[in-house]
Amino acid sequence: MKQTKKAFYQVNEYLSLWKKALDDNVLNENLKQKVKNASPYTKILDLGTGSGTQIRRNIDENLIANNGLIIGVDVNYDGLLSSKHDYELWAKENDYELIFTKCDSAVLNFKVSKNDFSCLIKLYNVSVYDLKSYRSIGQNFDLVNALSLFEHTDIEKSIKVVKNLMNDGAYLYAPINYNGITQVRPLADDLSEQQDNNLMELFNEILINTQNVGGVDYGQSLCGDILPKIAKGLGFTIIGIEDSNWLITNKSSNYQKNAYEMFLNAIKTELISANNNEQLKIKQKLEINCELIESWYRSALKNFKSGVGTFFCTNKDILIQKKLGVFNDN
Repeated sequence: MKQTKKAFYQVNEYLSLWKKALDDNVLNENLKQKVKNASPYTKILDLGTGSGTQIRRNIDENLIANNGLIIGVDVNYDGLLSSKHDYELWAKENDYELIFTKCDSAVLNFKVSKNDFSCLIKLYNVSVYDLKSYRSIGQNFDLVNALSLFEHTDIEKSIKVVKNLMNDGAYLYAPINYNGITQVRPLADDLSEQQDNNLMELFNEILINTQNVGGVDYGQSLCGDILPKIAKGLGFTIIGIEDSNWLITNKSSNYQKNAYEMFLNAIKTELISANNNEQLKIKQKLEINCELIESWYRSALKNFKSGVGTFFCTNKDILIQKKLGVFNDN
């Protein structure tokens, strides 16, 4: 299932930097603790696994039981292959032993062990919509992680697939990125506040909403508000909904700053190259052209490197649970 064109968030370097640099700092501690309190889990499913950051986090935090199984899935085949390097580096830094083997249709299949602990990890190149057709992935998961996943899918369609893979009482942990208008401040010197807001609307519409987000208002990704309503309608219990934010300044770590510069480059490139009929209509409606995008990019990069620039993104972390023996599949 190789893709011919990757979205900006599927670029391997972006995944490694962004996830490593930011997720640990922005995941809501209250909900993370609730997930940890219910551990250890026998089977964990990691949706949109990317470079494997969340899988490694689950192991480091002792969320997976001894001899447990973690399945990671992602539509980015190249990203799964390149994650082997991330796992090997992590293992070396933390004294884990990795044993890679071939098994069924997994892109990567390996055992992680340390002292008296071991677990099996299998990574598959598959869309969330097609999970039920992969028998080797199985069912009966105790925990499903979906970091930055649902905002890039048809929410109702994907969550219905996922619920069929969960045990009764299992948790679905879904931190949602970009739940609102992203802000880059200060404004570009030669742009008005309205032009700046229009550029951020264009960013949300072309780089976020058009990644098949289901039921999102124009110009802003509100998956974090929509997902709990859909989940509740399907019979899930809402355990918690908490806000969390990304804030990057000149005082942030080098990892964060490098990730942010890559992010600015991705915004510029994607917005300038967005030229299909629907995207052109959006640009025209918002009165955005390449010159404005270039001006915004130069100013944002200059301000950030000079120490006065700030990036801010509102997130919403969601923890829901499949009710025991009750589920509305309509």
